[in-house]
Amino acid sequence: MGDIERLLDEKAQEIRRLPGFGDFLSPPSEDDILSAAIHGPIVLLLPNPERCDAVLIKETGLVTLPLPGLKYEDVPNTGAAMFDPVVLEWLWDTIAKPVLEALGFTETPAGADWPHIWWIPTNALVGLPIHAAGYHHQGSTNTVIDRVISSYSSSVKSLIQARKNNKTESETDQTLNKAEHGEVAVLVGTRNLPLAPQEVNQLEGICQSMELQTMSPLQNREAVLSALENCRIFHFAGHGRANSLDPLQSCLVLDAGTLTVDQLFDSNINQQKPFLAYLSAYGTGQISDRSSTDESIHLMSAFELVGFQNVVGTLWNVEDGVCPSVAIDTYTWIMDKQFARGSVAEGLHHALRSLRDRWLWDKEESSRGKASADNSVKVVSEPCIREISRDIELCDQKQQLYWIPYIHYGL
Repeated sequence: MGDIERLLDEKAQEIRRLPGFGDFLSPPSEDDILSAAIHGPIVLLLPNPERCDAVLIKETGLVTLPLPGLKYEDVPNTGAAMFDPVVLEWLWDTIAKPVLEALGFTETPAGADWPHIWWIPTNALVGLPIHAAGYHHQGSTNTVIDRVISSYSSSVKSLIQARKNNKTESETDQTLNKAEHGEVAVLVGTRNLPLAPQEVNQLEGICQSMELQTMSPLQNREAVLSALENCRIFHFAGHGRANSLDPLQSCLVLDAGTLTVDQLFDSNINQQKPFLAYLSAYGTGQISDRSSTDESIHLMSAFELVGFQNVVGTLWNVEDGVCPSVAIDTYTWIMDKQFARGSVAEGLHHALRSLRDRWLWDKEESSRGKASADNSVKVVSEPCIREISRDIELCDQKQQLYWIPYIHYGL
């Protein structure tokens, strides 16, 4: 061991002697890993030039599942996944189908209780929409979204830590997270998008029905960070920006300035353990620099790391006209379930499944020659999709697979 390694080891041991830091930089124990799968299996995806595997983590043990159909050199970039259904079919054949079959999830659940999976992609697979993998056509069950609810995490250890940090939730009392009087929903909708203020206005009524006070702070960094320190829910509707050179500078674009990842890390939000950060903006879960994929530094992971129990965000650009519909459906589910554990992932799942079904209907109607020439833009009747992206720079291509980008991080 060299001098630098010895010094780092000594400092790590010194930190571990501090209260609450006993496992600092230590690998999680097997018991911790298995206990993290209490609410559903965790799937760690390990692509490698030599071989590709999935590690299936269940309460009963760990299983390594070889993925012989997955070739490292065949992994597409995330840009290809935005517009090509063939990528979704490739993800199904090489990853999702063997994993779901190994876990016993072979058909659409008959009742209201759906199995829940946490995906942890690594390396070249980070940023690919595994939750949307499959052969999407009417009547098909060869899709992830028709078999399980999907969430993501940046690592097994971060999921373990999140579970430990939220031990106040009872494993038997699913409504322990019900809103208490005086808790706050911080709602921010930027003025430079047509439907962002409308989205916030509609959510204000839903949040008030959940017995939350609502507030819309001034749109500058200081005011927003101050509001976040005492919130239960943070909803942002506006532009986002991923920084390929420095992920710590990825940001939400406010009307006056920006809120960056590194500024979040300097905040005091962690002490409150807020319930939800909903980032209705472009690419809040995107990593633009493929060389930093294993670091998983982006806006969604930042909100998770600073203490939010649940984070909803996007893998790439999203349409302004779709965002309010997805948000309203998700929040309505949370309200009906009274903040139950899992309600955010469930609400988002059912909202996206409904959007996917509308997309399938439109696609099949178009193939029969009954759709109008501009039907690829107006694919949802209420609300109509407007050809405006929540990217800071508008995309040249029209995103056909508009239901895919939304994902959930958290418990």
